[in-house]
Amino acid sequence: IMVVSSGVEKGQLVVTGMRDPLAEDPAEIARQMQIADVVGTWRPYQDLAPQFIVKRVLTRLTPPATVTVQLESEVLRFHGHATQEWITKAIDSARTVPGVNKLDTDQLISTDQYLLAEAKRELSLPDNLTLVVKDQVLQLTGHVNTTNFQALQQQLQQFHQAQPELASIDTSELLDVESESQR
Repeated sequence: IMVVSSGVEKGQLVVTGMRDPLAEDPAEIARQMQIADVVGTWRPYQDLAPQFIVKRVLTRLTPPATVTVQLESEVLRFHGHATQEWITKAIDSARTVPGVNKLDTDQLISTDQYLLAEAKRELSLPDNLTLVVKDQVLQLTGHVNTTNFQALQQQLQQFHQAQPELASIDTSELLDVESESQR
């Protein structure tokens, strides 16, 4: 809120100025300060203070819980992971927020990239298996013996329960070579 002028007209305090739509209501401020009988006329404007820039970004982008947003010297920094669709839209939209002059997405990855990294970190996989994550579906390709196949099925079930972003696991291309050879 920026007061441009104030004065008394017909026994009433009259204040004119500019107010960011995200700022506190001037009438509420007057009540809190026990100022009665005040008339305010406010023109809208956009305040470029960091807290207002961040509020605009959060309102416009509605980031998922897995993404944090920070503003440092007019540079908007994203951290975490989100769907590729959200990332693309967020980058396009963030560029239009007044006060954001540069984007830093170095610490922002797609949910598919995040899930693949987590799968590689959490699962004990033989070297001959291939992992791919596409559209939040973990796909395994390769062949293992029966012991490894059963152990892997248990690991996959636990991994799926621990990763709420994971839509499903596709093991249709994962072969138990001992079972296949007995057919």
